[in-house]
Formats: sequence, C-alpha cells, structure tokens
Amino acid sequence: MTTPVHSLDDFFATYLALLKAGDVDGLGALYTEQAVMSTTGSPSGDTWAVGREQIVAGLRAALATATVDDEVPPTTPYERRGDDLAARFGTFRSTITEHATHQTVQLEVDAVELFQLSPTAGWQYLADQTRIVSITTPPPAAS
Repeated sequence: MTTPVHSLDDFFATYLALLKAGDVDGLGALYTEQAVMSTTGSPSGDTWAVGREQIVAGLRAALATATVDDEVPPTTPYERRGDDLAARFGTFRSTITEHATHQTVQLEVDAVELFQLSPTAGWQYLADQTRIVSITTPPPAAS
C-alpha cells in the first residue's frame, strides 16, 4: 500500500513513480472511494470510471497495453480551497510505449484535477478529468 501523500508538492512525483512502475494498487490508493476519472480522445477511446474499484480496473487495463515512460506536469499551481480541497488545471505531456508495437507515442493532455485531503489517506483525487488534445509519433531515430 502506498504511503499517504500529505503534501500537494509531493503528489505528482508519487503518482508518476507509481504510474511508471505500473503499480495499479498504489495508484488506486491515491483516489477516494467515490472518485471519478474520465478520459476523452485517447487512442483506445473515451473512458469513464466512478469509484476506486472501477478506476483501478481501468488503470490495470490501460497499463496492460502501454507503459508510461515519462510525464511532464502542468506548470500551473494547485489552487487551495480551505484546508482540505484543491484543484489544478493545465496541460500534461506524456510519453508512452505501446506493448504490442513497441511504438513510442507522445500525448498532450488537458486536465482538471480535484483533490481532497484525508487525515489518514493524505491527498487523493476526487476527480481526474483528461482530454487528449494531440497524439504524436516521433520519427524513427537515424541509423
């Protein structure tokens, strides 16, 4: 089980480490029981998951088809609302490798992230909404 993230400044680094490691159960701990995750414009279609169980199943299916090589977060800061709510809006850039083809793909993703702080579970997603705005396949390396 993932150690709770009690600082928003540490959230993305923790999330990315778990994502790159393919640790679906660890990622699931970063979502509240009632969290909502949606993605539109992805190569595998649009998805919608409600609740941690569905989110973990969706992450497991996605990570079975591709590996996340890297992700660059938005430069926009988290916006706090009181002591236990926060949000971030911005553009992520992700690099993934598809397992079947070994092809590297770069994604540009607009995101809306809503967080809640739990005294025991730390910061967790309430909502993780993404829209893929571009998909780029880099040219092969010169030999």
